[in-house]
Amino acid sequence: MTLGVQMVKAEPGTIYIRADGSIDPSDAPISTLDDATYTLTGNITSDGDGIVAERDNIIIEGAGYTVQGSGSGTGIYLSGRSNVTLQNINIKRFNNGIVLQGSNNNSVSRNNITEIYWIGIYSSLLSSNNIVSGNNVANNGYGISLSSSSNNIVSKNTVTNNGLYGITLSDDISVNNTISDNTMTNNSYNIYFVGGFNNTISRNNIASSTYGIFLHSSNNTVSENIITNNEYGITLNYPSNNRFYHNNLIDNTIQVVPHLVSIWDDGYPSGGNYWSDYAGADADGNGLGDTPYIIDSDNQDRYPLMHSWSPLPVHDMNTGLGYATIQEAIDAPETLYRHMIFVETGTYYEHVVINKPISLIGENKDATIIDGQETGTVVEIEDYVENATLSGFTIQNSGKIADENQPYYDSGIRISWSNANSISGNVVINNKLGIYVLDSFYNTISNNRITNNSFGFYFMGWSQESDYNVISENDVTNNEYGMYVLWGSNDNDIYHNSFVDNTEDAYNVNSINAWDNGVEGNYWSDYNGNDVDHDGIGDTPCVIDANNTDHYPLMGMFSDFNATSEYSVQTICNSSITDFQFNGTAISFNVSGDNDTTGFCRICIPTAMMSTTYKVFVNGTEVSHNLLPCSNETYSYVYFNYTHSTQEVIIIPEFPSFLVLSLFMMVTLLAVIVYRRKHSAGTVSS
Repeated sequence: MTLGVQMVKAEPGTIYIRADGSIDPSDAPISTLDDATYTLTGNITSDGDGIVAERDNIIIEGAGYTVQGSGSGTGIYLSGRSNVTLQNINIKRFNNGIVLQGSNNNSVSRNNITEIYWIGIYSSLLSSNNIVSGNNVANNGYGISLSSSSNNIVSKNTVTNNGLYGITLSDDISVNNTISDNTMTNNSYNIYFVGGFNNTISRNNIASSTYGIFLHSSNNTVSENIITNNEYGITLNYPSNNRFYHNNLIDNTIQVVPHLVSIWDDGYPSGGNYWSDYAGADADGNGLGDTPYIIDSDNQDRYPLMHSWSPLPVHDMNTGLGYATIQEAIDAPETLYRHMIFVETGTYYEHVVINKPISLIGENKDATIIDGQETGTVVEIEDYVENATLSGFTIQNSGKIADENQPYYDSGIRISWSNANSISGNVVINNKLGIYVLDSFYNTISNNRITNNSFGFYFMGWSQESDYNVISENDVTNNEYGMYVLWGSNDNDIYHNSFVDNTEDAYNVNSINAWDNGVEGNYWSDYNGNDVDHDGIGDTPCVIDANNTDHYPLMGMFSDFNATSEYSVQTICNSSITDFQFNGTAISFNVSGDNDTTGFCRICIPTAMMSTTYKVFVNGTEVSHNLLPCSNETYSYVYFNYTHSTQEVIIIPEFPSFLVLSLFMMVTLLAVIVYRRKHSAGTVSS
């Protein structure tokens, strides 16, 4: 859909800011002091356009004055302009209020736009990277419209009482726009998208309209909006496949009119949306409904919220309360034993002390950041706290103090005199000590990326011992010491970790630990042993010192993929693995490494998930593979190799039925055709 904006030729009364910086006519009520800021010194009336800017890199400051038309023309018109700021201007009674055509990197802020016949603010003709913020857009035909426009931000505007649309987006090439933190009420359609994709609608207050959000658009993300008292809360039309979570849908006559399939939650434990008419229970008190919210047979919110989603970024999922900081949420008297604190993406400049047995969960480990600003310890599990969980964060920039005469070293994460805690799925980077375990037992530290620290892991028994901890599946890379174990740290289980490019991978003083699980150990990038029997495990041990040995060093990095809710698939591979999928019948993933080197993969497949005989294809060509002797009734261990570039691996069961096997060969052939077309187009990289 393309909106029909009619540009009216300027009549007498139009003011021009010419390309040379001059003002035409020269007696217009506009002054310039610094050759870049144009300030209104009085009201402007015009029978045509109000102000036409022909110059880039300027500010038009309204100073609260009004640009008023007679029902035609455009209040302020930018065509092909960049880096123009329009602010503090009252604009009224034009055909269009502000028009950006083919204009980029401009700012439209704090303007009051009313009584416009057609569109209050209109961006069109490939306008991009503009910011429209803090405007009052009311009593117009349309409020704010984006057409053929991408990468724009429409934020913190008040858009009310416009006759048809509040904020609208049109045209299939309108992508990556952000509509956030706006207040929209009493427009017939508060938000209306027809065309476009990959846009974001978040944190808006959407109320009292016929249609709250209407989408004829695909692959958009809609989150953290308050959608209340509309006749239709959310309406979806062709196409669909949008993603909705953390919205509050309250007292809409009809909450959702779905079409086709969309995603209605953010998974567990993040959860879905709050529905005022949800009638389910929460027996375990985790803040998520025990049964899904059913929209129709193809659409359901699997994890409906029991409490409305707070606009603050830190959430106690059990109480529904929101907080501005992580520590405030932990310390709140309402935060009790085993509560889950969920932290939205963002950077939190805090020193966090977990002083209760809670679960502290970040939304995204790469984008939910706790930054110590190079002072002290960033996150500490306080003395005698047990059964706490820390997961989903980047934890960075501790102080740099490590005094060997006292135990309180600056660390990314410190566990001191605390037992049975879980540290998993974090990025620990640029700290003195990455993860420091002091006098603590039975903790599980797994699946973390620990990089660019002076010490990746640091274990010490100071007044007692640090024993019986499990350290597994961590990626320990580019630290001065990967694993540093001092006296009083015994009987810890250390396996399935990758120690890569550390100055010294492991250093041990007067401690004895298990560096494998009796079958498999760790990957050491400097291990130079062989694997003659091709089972993915080195033929000779990796000796750390006289009392510590990895008896089963891995020849590649260990990975564990969730194939289904019941089964996982484990690999040992000297390639990088991406895009792992199991479609119910076949396993597929991509492997990559240095061109023309030999890659291998040993994959462990649960036999209950796939039968015990297989065919393996690399880029559509069947390759030979070995079913290893360690295979049993429960797991099949399959080993194969290939030459590195970027390769697609497909593993299918070998069915006795010729018809079924032919079907899978056809699927594989189609995958190969797609791959080869991409390869020939230069889209495959190594």
